[in-house]
Amino acid sequence: MKKLGLEYAAAELTTTAPSSNSQAVLQFLPDWMQGLQGEILRGASFAIEFAPERLTGCRRNWRGAEVWDIEALVRFHPRGELVHGSLLEQTRTGGVVTALSPKPLDVMVPSDTAQIEMWFHNFVEIGGRCDAWDSRFGENYWFDVGGPNPIAPQNPVVYREGAIQKPEFVNVLDQAATKRNVFPAPPNGSPRRQGSADFP
Repeated sequence: MKKLGLEYAAAELTTTAPSSNSQAVLQFLPDWMQGLQGEILRGASFAIEFAPERLTGCRRNWRGAEVWDIEALVRFHPRGELVHGSLLEQTRTGGVVTALSPKPLDVMVPSDTAQIEMWFHNFVEIGGRCDAWDSRFGENYWFDVGGPNPIAPQNPVVYREGAIQKPEFVNVLDQAATKRNVFPAPPNGSPRRQGSADFP
């Protein structure tokens, strides 16, 4: 058994070889166990598999529809970028989610990543808010990333060629950002969001 980076007796990481032609798979299993098949690498993707039994605090069936979800939140260090996605597959009957089952979440690792921080959120928004977390009591799960040396992204703002790089010659006189919706409104109202459902 190989322990996680932070000592925590109930969370052990088992490392095994992945099956052929498979990406790295990070498994969060029942009974607070974890497994890793393969290695998490910069510039490659890995899959998160999460057992819903780990988070049972927020479940709700509302008028025949399953209105709860579990999502993974993944932060890449040192850049600090945060991505998230659902760990459940929806089964629909007549447009209504009638069943949920576990599904892997594929995550691409940026080329400058040194560590990955991860936690999980079980929530309900319809019929009263409910939130539950799997976060190692707020410490979150941390994983080192392997592969080639980290490649820092290029600076998106640079001096033009031949510019004099002296602070006294570089002044920002004004800056502003504007957000505008340049698309015309649909004739029949706003389109429905993907995954939404009408309830009687």
